[in-house]
Amino acid sequence: MRHFVLAAEAAPSESEIDNAVVALTQYDEGLSRKPLLALEALIRRTHGNAALRAREVGQVANLPARVGNPRHQLERALAKVLDSAASRAAKQFVSTQLWSIGTDLSVPALARMLSNADTAEMACFALATNPSPQAAGALREALPQASGSALVALVNLVGERRDAASDAAIARLAGHADRAIAEAAIAALGKLATDPAIELLAKLRRADDAQHRRAAQIASLQCAQELARRGKTPAARTIYEELAASGEPEHVRRGAQLALARPSPTQQAPTDGMDLSPIQAVRLFDGKSFEGWEGNLDWFRIESGAIVAGSLEKNIPRNEFLSTREEFADFELRLQVKLLGDPARANAGIQFRSRRIPDHHEMIGYQADMGQDYWGKLYDESRRRKVLAGVEFEQLRPHLKLADWNDYVIRAVGHRIQLWINGFPTVDYTEPDDAIERTGLIAVQIHSGPPSEARYRSIVIKPAPK
Repeated sequence: MRHFVLAAEAAPSESEIDNAVVALTQYDEGLSRKPLLALEALIRRTHGNAALRAREVGQVANLPARVGNPRHQLERALAKVLDSAASRAAKQFVSTQLWSIGTDLSVPALARMLSNADTAEMACFALATNPSPQAAGALREALPQASGSALVALVNLVGERRDAASDAAIARLAGHADRAIAEAAIAALGKLATDPAIELLAKLRRADDAQHRRAAQIASLQCAQELARRGKTPAARTIYEELAASGEPEHVRRGAQLALARPSPTQQAPTDGMDLSPIQAVRLFDGKSFEGWEGNLDWFRIESGAIVAGSLEKNIPRNEFLSTREEFADFELRLQVKLLGDPARANAGIQFRSRRIPDHHEMIGYQADMGQDYWGKLYDESRRRKVLAGVEFEQLRPHLKLADWNDYVIRAVGHRIQLWINGFPTVDYTEPDDAIERTGLIAVQIHSGPPSEARYRSIVIKPAPK
C-alpha cells in the first residue's frame, strides 16, 4: 500500500526511533512485517518538514545541522543494525531505506558490507543515491577486494555514479577473465566517458573477442550520449561519426546516425505546448513477442495479444517491470489495461520517463497508477515515493470499468504530464523541479502482493521528433 506524505506530521522522538529499531533487529523473513511498516512510518514523518529540512542543510541560525535531527538519528540507528547480528532480511530492509535517506553517516557500515559477498549487492543499492564523497571512496576501496557478482554490482554502480576517479580501476577490469565482470566494466567505461575510457573503448571495438567488441560498441554509443549531455558536443560527434561508419554493425550505425541527425539542445524549441496530433502513432508491442522489451519473464507472458503480468495462482514477492529498450522523452502513449484479483489489494501501473535501478528489481520514475483508489493517479516510483497528482477515486469511479478493459492515455510533453482513463482527465501536472529527468524508459508493472494479474494491450505511442 502506498501512502501520502503529510507535511504537518511531527518528527519522531528518540524513544520512538529506539523502540522501532529494536523491533526491527528481531525481524526475519516470514515474520510479521509490522516492524518494517513502523519504521517506514517514522521515516515518512521526517519528510516534508520544513524546519527539519533546514536543519539537515544547516540553514537555521545557531542550530548545528545534525544536533537533534531525527532523520540523522534514524540513519545512525539503522547503520547500527547493519553492523549487528540482525537477519539478512532486516539488513536488506535497512539498505532499501538508506537508499532514500542515506548520507555520510551510514557510509562506514555500508563500506564494511561491500567486503562481504553476501551483503555487497544490498550495500550497493543503498549507496546508489548517497550524495557523500565518502560513498564514492568506499566503492573505490572495495573494488580490488570484490569478486563474482559482488564485483559486477560494484562496477555497475561506479558507472552509474559517473565516478571519473575510478576509470583506471575499471579499465583494468575490462580484460577480466570473468566475462560478466569484463562486460560490466566495458559498459561502465561508456558512462564514465573520460579520455582514457574513450581511448580504451576505441581499442576494444577492434578486439578479437566478438562479445567484448559488441559490448564496446554499445558502450561507445553510451559514451557519446554522456559527452553530449555534458555539453561536449564536438567529442560526442567524433564518436558518433566513427560509429556511423560502414564497418560497424547495422544497429550501431543506425543509433549513431539518428544521434547525428538530432538538433543540438540550443536548436530545440520549448515543448510544453507541442502539438502531437500530426505525428504517426507506432506500435510499442506487436501482440506476439517481447521484441524491444526486457524484464523478468517468470512474471510476464503473452496471451491473446496482451502482455499478462503477475499470476492469479500465487503471491507476487516483489514489484516486477517489463520495460522498453528504447527511451522516450516527449510522447503520447495509448493502451488498454485490465486489472484482475482482489480489488482492495491488486496494484499495477505504467512507468514512463523511468530508469532501472542498477542491480535491483525496482525502477525509478513516474508511474501512471492502477488499482485500489490509486487508479488514474501520478505516482513517483522509488524517487519521491508519493502521489504527485490525481482526482479523488469517487470522481473517477463512474468512468472506470473494474475487472474489464480500460483505455489509458499518458501525455508527457516538456514539464507537463496529463493522464486520462476512458476519456476522463485524471491528471494535469506540471513538474516544478528542473532536475527531474524528462526522458527514460516506458514499462508495465505488477505490484508485489497477493495473487493478481495486470493485462496490457494495444500499446501505441506518438513520439515527438528528437
